[in-house]
Amino acid sequence: MYPSDFINPSLKSKKEYCLAYIKEMHSSLFSRERVDEWKLHRQYSNATQPNSIYENYFNPLVDGVRPESYLNTNYKNLAIIPKFKNVVLNYLADQEYEIAMDAINPLSIEAKESQKIQTWAKMQLAQSLNEVSQETGVDVSIKEPLPINKEELEINALFGFRLPHELAMELGTAMVMEESEWKEILKSLREDMFATGHICPSVEIDVISGKPRVEYVNVEDLIFEPFTGRDGSKSIRIGRYRLMTIGDIMLQAGDQISNDDYIRLANENTGKNSNPYQFNLEKYEHHSFLIKVLDCQWFSVDTKKYLSGENRGNPIFKEVDFTAKTGKTEWKQGELTIKREVKEIATKTIYEGCWAVDTDIIWNFGKAKNITRSNENPKECSLKFKLYKIMEVSPCSSIEQYVDAIQQDWIKFRNAFAKAAPDGWDIDMGAMEDLLIGGKKIELADSLKMACETGVMVYKRNSYIDDDKGNTPNPITQRTGGIGTFAKELADSMVNSMNMIRETLGVNDAMDASNPNSGQLVGVQQLALKGSQNAINHLLDAQTKITSIVAYNICLSLQLITKFKKVKGTLLTSSGYKLIELGNEINEQNGENIIYRARIESKPTGAEIQSIKEKINLALSNSQNPALGGIKISDAIEIERMINNGTNLKLVSLVLQNRINQSIIEIQRMTEANSKTQNDNILAQQEQAAKIEEERAKRKLDDEMTFYTHKTDEDIRLKKTAGSIDVIKDVNNSNLRQAENINTSNQTQ
Repeated sequence: MYPSDFINPSLKSKKEYCLAYIKEMHSSLFSRERVDEWKLHRQYSNATQPNSIYENYFNPLVDGVRPESYLNTNYKNLAIIPKFKNVVLNYLADQEYEIAMDAINPLSIEAKESQKIQTWAKMQLAQSLNEVSQETGVDVSIKEPLPINKEELEINALFGFRLPHELAMELGTAMVMEESEWKEILKSLREDMFATGHICPSVEIDVISGKPRVEYVNVEDLIFEPFTGRDGSKSIRIGRYRLMTIGDIMLQAGDQISNDDYIRLANENTGKNSNPYQFNLEKYEHHSFLIKVLDCQWFSVDTKKYLSGENRGNPIFKEVDFTAKTGKTEWKQGELTIKREVKEIATKTIYEGCWAVDTDIIWNFGKAKNITRSNENPKECSLKFKLYKIMEVSPCSSIEQYVDAIQQDWIKFRNAFAKAAPDGWDIDMGAMEDLLIGGKKIELADSLKMACETGVMVYKRNSYIDDDKGNTPNPITQRTGGIGTFAKELADSMVNSMNMIRETLGVNDAMDASNPNSGQLVGVQQLALKGSQNAINHLLDAQTKITSIVAYNICLSLQLITKFKKVKGTLLTSSGYKLIELGNEINEQNGENIIYRARIESKPTGAEIQSIKEKINLALSNSQNPALGGIKISDAIEIERMINNGTNLKLVSLVLQNRINQSIIEIQRMTEANSKTQNDNILAQQEQAAKIEEERAKRKLDDEMTFYTHKTDEDIRLKKTAGSIDVIKDVNNSNLRQAENINTSNQTQ
C-alpha cells in the first residue's frame, strides 16, 4: 500500500517515505508476464525466437528422450519478420521533420500581425520606390522578396513569419536534439514501435551538466499503471529499471551514500548481473560492478496553508504551519476588528528517487528538481518519461502466428525431403541370377555395378506369359523417388501464410518491391503503394507525435534553465558552429510570459521535390495558357529559391498555386483588355463608316438637289424659249395668213 499523499509536504522528502513509496511501486507495478511477452516480440522481430518453440512441437520429450522422427532436423529460424520490419522502418526513417516553435501568447500574435502589416506596406511602396530609384539613380528599392498579392501574404503569415524569440527557441531545441543524438534515439524507438507497440523517450535537465537531455528508454524496463488513450506519461507513477555501475552511482549520489554502503552493494551483487564473484577492495575493482537500479517518478499534490488578512491596514499573506486550523477568525483589539483566514492551497508536483533494488539504499530522492511547467497552465507539470502507446497489439505480435506456421511447414518440408527415397529400380532377382555372357557367369552384384556405371541393365526373362491386361511382365521397373504432392502442399501453405503476413501488416508487393510485376501499370502500382502507406500511417503519426512531445518538453526545459541560469550553448548546423544565447528573449516579451507550441512539419522527400519541380516546369512552359495555369520566369526563380532554402513544401505548393492563379487572372485581364480594344476599334470603324456613308448620302442629296435645280432652270428656259418660238410662230403664221389674204384679194381683183 502506498504511503498517504495527504501529509505534510516536508515529510514526503524524507528517506523513509520515498523508500516505502518506491518499494511499493516495485512490488505492485512490476509485471514479469508483460516483460516476457515484450521480450519475445522483440526476439521474433529479429528472428531470434527460441528454437525450442518448434523443437518441442515436433520432438516433445517423452520420459527425457526425444523421438527419432525429427532428430536430424535443423530448427534454425527463417528470417521472415526482419524483412518486413526493415520495409516498414525504412519507410518511417525516410520521413524527416522540421520543428517549428510557434509563440501563441497575445503579444507574439500581435507582433506577427504587425509584421504582416509592415510587409503589406512594403508591397504597396515597392513600385514607387523602384520608380524613384530609376529617376534619381539612388537605389532605394526593397531587396527582400515580397508576396505578390494579399493571398500570398496570408500564406506567408501562416508559415513564413518568424519572430526572434521563436527562432531562438527553434535553435535551442535543435541544439538539444543534436547533442542528444535524437536520430539514433528515434531509430531505437521505431524498433520498439514495431515490436511492442509502445515507445518511451525521457526528457530531463541533467543534474551534472545542467542542460536539457533526451534519452532512449527501453519499454521492457518500464513499470507503469494501465492507462487509457495514447499518452502514458500522464500516468500517476512510472519507473525504469536500469543497470548502473557503482562508479556511475557515485557520480549521481555523491555523499548521499556512504563508502561502506558502496562496498555492501558490491558484496550483495557478486556473481549477479555478470559481476565477478569477488573483488579486490584495495584496487577498487567494485567500481565497475553492475547494480540493478529503479529510477522512478510519481505525481503528488502538496498542500500548504497560508494566512491572509490585514495588520493595521496593511495586507498580510504568509505560509503557516501545516497543523494550523483552516477557516476564518475575527476578534477585537481595542477599537479595531482583526480578521484572519487560513486557507489550504494545493499544488501538483513531482517526487522522485533512485533505489538499488532489494536494498535500503536510495539517492536523489524527494521533490524533483527542475520541474517544467507551461506558462499557459502553471498548475500542470509532466514526468520525464514520455511513454506513448501506438496500439495494444504490435505489428510484430499480429503476424507471429503466421511466422510459426511458415517455420513449421519449412521444418516438415526439410524433414520429408531428407527422408524421401531417391529414384531407383525394382528388380526381380531371379532375372539377374545365373546370367552367362560369353560363357562367363555374371553375379548379381556385378550386374548391378555394370548398370550403375554404364546404364546397361542385362537380365534374363523368366516368363513370357502376358498378364490379364496383355502386358508382358518386365523384371526391372524404374521407380521415381521424392516427396511428390506433399511438397507442393507445403509450399502452397507457406505462400498462403506469407500473403497473410502482407495482408495483416499492409505491406503489399508494391511497397515490398521484392517481386515487382513488370506487367503492372504504373498508376496501379502507385495506388497499391499508397494503400500500403495508409495501412502503416498510424506508425508515422506516432513518430510525428513523439517528436512533437519531445520538442515541446525541450522547449519547457530551455525556458526553465534560461530563466534561472541564463546558460549559453553551441549549435552545430550545416553552415558551421553558431553561438546562441538563450536568455530572456525566449521567456518574456515586454513582461509577458511567452507560450510556445511545437509544430512538426515533414521535410519533403526527393520524390516530392521532383514532383513539384515538374509542376513548376509545366506551368513555366505554358505561361500563356490560362487553362494549364502558367507562370512567369521570375515566379519560377522565386519558387526554386524557396525550395533550395528548405522552405516548407506546403508553403511552396501554396505559393506556386497562388502564382498560377495570379497568372491566370492577369492573362484573363489582358484578354478582357484586348477584347475591349477590339470592340472599341470595331465601334470606331463602324462610326467612321457611318460618317462616310452619311457624307456620301449628303453629297448624293446635294447632287440630286443640284441636278433637280439645274433641270428646273433648264425646263424654265426651254419653256421660255418654246414660248418665244410659239410667239414667233404665231407672228409668222399671222403674217403668212395676212399675205395669203392679200394675195387672194389681188387675184380676185
